[in-house]
Amino acid sequence: MVAFNLSNAQEHQTHTEPNTCTIQERVRALFHSLPYQALPIKLLNYMFPEVTQKLNFIPPKGGISAYYSPREIVTGQRLNYKKECLIPFLSYVLAHDEPMPSNSQAPRAIDCLYVGPAVYSTQGGHECYNIATGKIINCHRITIAPVTAAIIAAVEALLI
Repeated sequence: MVAFNLSNAQEHQTHTEPNTCTIQERVRALFHSLPYQALPIKLLNYMFPEVTQKLNFIPPKGGISAYYSPREIVTGQRLNYKKECLIPFLSYVLAHDEPMPSNSQAPRAIDCLYVGPAVYSTQGGHECYNIATGKIINCHRITIAPVTAAIIAAVEALLI
């Protein structure tokens, strides 16, 4: 049986404050490791779940288990490095599009920032932020590419 201790308004919970500080520090570190001076709100909203998810990937020192991560204990899912850690968050990628008809002159790749693996898809895939439209898209194949000054300017121009 789980016993909940609900706190009152304006009452501090001292055991949760270090966790909040850790998440804030990780988000700041992630933001400052990126080549962008500013990001659209939609991407910032993806940063917090990304950081908290990665904190649960490895077993903490002094935790319940020295071998199993909190994520594995709660969900039973093991970490798949190739799926969840291989491509860094907000890397510049080319999302491969399969236009119909396939013999047209339409572009075959879309400039995107990598958000993460497609969570709700059993087939796999990737969630990417389309730089041209500002929307999250799902795609099956991506190619990591080096970020250029033009891409940095395009991402920062989305704020205007």
